[in-house]
Amino acid sequence: MLVRCFAQRPAIHARININVHSIPLPIAFSRKFTPSIPRHLATSTTRYAASKSPRNIRKTLVKLVGEDSADRLLSTKGFACRNNALLPTLDHLIHKIGGKNAVRLLSCGSFCARHEDLLPILDNLSDKLGTKSAVSLLSKDSFCARANSLLAVLDMLSEKLGSKSAVKLLSKDSFCVRADSLDPVLDILSAKLGKESAVALLSTCSFCARAETMLPILHSLSEKLGTDSAVALLSTGSFCARAETMLPILHSLSEKLGTASAVRLLSTDSFCGRVESLVPLLDSLSKSIGLNAAVALLSRNSFCAQAETLLPVLNILTEKVGTKSAVALLSAGSFCARAESLLPVLDRLSDKLGTESAARLLSRDGFCVRVDELMDKFPEIQSVLGEKGAVRVLSNSCLVSMDATQWREFMEFIQTAQPGDTLSYLGSYKIMSNCKKAGWRKCGELYHRASQQEKTRAGFGRLVDEYAQAAL
Repeated sequence: MLVRCFAQRPAIHARININVHSIPLPIAFSRKFTPSIPRHLATSTTRYAASKSPRNIRKTLVKLVGEDSADRLLSTKGFACRNNALLPTLDHLIHKIGGKNAVRLLSCGSFCARHEDLLPILDNLSDKLGTKSAVSLLSKDSFCARANSLLAVLDMLSEKLGSKSAVKLLSKDSFCVRADSLDPVLDILSAKLGKESAVALLSTCSFCARAETMLPILHSLSEKLGTDSAVALLSTGSFCARAETMLPILHSLSEKLGTASAVRLLSTDSFCGRVESLVPLLDSLSKSIGLNAAVALLSRNSFCAQAETLLPVLNILTEKVGTKSAVALLSAGSFCARAESLLPVLDRLSDKLGTESAARLLSRDGFCVRVDELMDKFPEIQSVLGEKGAVRVLSNSCLVSMDATQWREFMEFIQTAQPGDTLSYLGSYKIMSNCKKAGWRKCGELYHRASQQEKTRAGFGRLVDEYAQAAL
């Protein structure tokens, strides 16, 4: 009776101060989502009465998820319009799936609009697929809009393709909005090309939007170039969007460069998007640095997007470190993004380590983005493993992303272990990755207890792997 009275007379509801803080979140948000109080009260503004002003709401969000995520939420229309009502849901999701996932979901307008109905579906999908896949689906407007009806489609696709591929397809708006009508196309492509290639094509927006009309072009390209090349081209958005007009250009480039190089270039979005203007540049580069080097550079989106402005840098690098190293540097996205400002850094590293080692380090994205910070670690690593060993450590993508604690424990490990053993382990990405996951302090303990045979690369690899498996 009281609830009916509130529904009919919202003015009465506004005057009554109900302390919803006394209602535990697990009750208000059970897995079946059957709150013990009316739904409109469970998410009412009284739940966060102190947060009614925009300033207080932002302060509350910053405490919950940090400044960047708070600003992201407040810039999302679906959340900003109902932020007070959504604060309890955010709180619930943070405890259930973590802050990043919670923010990702509530940055989706459709999820915000239907959050109460979608929470049980989130539980269901998390149990079936895992949290990451569930969030990937429910952070998409197209999936959220008709989540209930798409659950059956998800089950069907999971049986056909496996859950990973099913999630990949339904996470794409272009497929999701036409999932029912595209099922026959999926069957045709799977039978003709295999499941992996079918998923690659149907997760490409341009192909998916007109999949039925693309089938003859796919058939023609497969006969001329082979299946792999045909799939590579038609899963490239810029090629697929104007496939009919790209076929003569493909033929021309194949005659000039060979089929493999032509496909490599035209399956690069940045090159394909302005192929007419870049062909003269391709000819010029082929003459100055060779055909293979020219294709290697122009098949990199990072270089291709600003190719004209990078030509002077390419000339400087070629003189400094040679064509091969120059191409390696400008093929690396992080170096290419700020190539001019990194030229003095290259000079300093070359003076210290030689041009080959300097170029090797700066062509690694992980090192390049943290070059100043990581070079500060060089002397300490060099004192234990020597110069070549230090270069190997700092060019290892698994190691350069470590935080301060991991670096400290890594240094303790290499100071305890025999240098020869450490250098041997550096040759195995799997060992480095497993050691990083297990923790370098624990690896130090394993090494200390290991027999001489177990300290070999194969033996220590097994020890760390067995520990990692047991920890799971």
